Amino acid sequence: MRRSRASASTSGSPHADRNQGSGGSALPRPLLDVRARDEGCRATPTDADIILEPGKATTLGELLDSIRRLYVDAFASQVEERKGSGHAVITEAAYLNENGELAREGDFGLPARADIIVLRDDSADEGLQVETGRAVSFSPITFAWNENLRVTVAPFEWNWCQVSFHSGKELKPQPLLDWFEKWFDPSQESGTGESLLGVVHYMSDPVVAKKTLRTEIDFGSAPAEAFEALLDAAVDAGATSVRIGSTPA
Repeated sequence: MRRSRASASTSGSPHADRNQGSGGSALPRPLLDVRARDEGCRATPTDADIILEPGKATTLGELLDSIRRLYVDAFASQVEERKGSGHAVITEAAYLNENGELAREGDFGLPARADIIVLRDDSADEGLQVETGRAVSFSPITFAWNENLRVTVAPFEWNWCQVSFHSGKELKPQPLLDWFEKWFDPSQESGTGESLLGVVHYMSDPVVAKKTLRTEIDFGSAPAEAFEALLDAAVDAGATSVRIGSTPA
């Protein structure tokens, strides 16, 4: 089930457009062997899916770029379609409260972003949540990250995935909250569709139970480096393994 942002207020006007994406240092990208594995790969791919060639070696960055590209292309198509119809749009706008301040919801006070807001007479007329309608299909891949973390990546959508962190001891959510705050980047308040902001759009409140922490993430327009930085945050949180996919572990 997709998350709901209905509780977040969209009152107040989006601020000036800032089109510089969030930065991120290059991180090691392990070479992956994308091949068939009997690890419960999700539903049979459709004709619209992109199927990675079994046995083909690729880097983590290449895999993430393929997954991200589907969302980014769908996002650009929606913006183009609305602008082509003569509408102005606001993109990746952070939700604001009735005082025009960043709306923070839930136990951890996390903010969120809309995908696209269509304007009519300078007022919000329609909110759009971009869906790709396609997926990159591959069998789940497991690899070591920085020798401290066992990572399993199953098929997922860049704008919606479930992440499960596991450890033999209690997990600390703060490194994950810090990761989200950095890649959400509150200073990037909205765009006009001319370019991407390079920011994460949403993370659900982390839920900790029996040495497991679960959350759901919309990576938005953030680059692949944000995903890799999440793995570093998982290590800082005390995780020894993590699974990322479209379904729970």
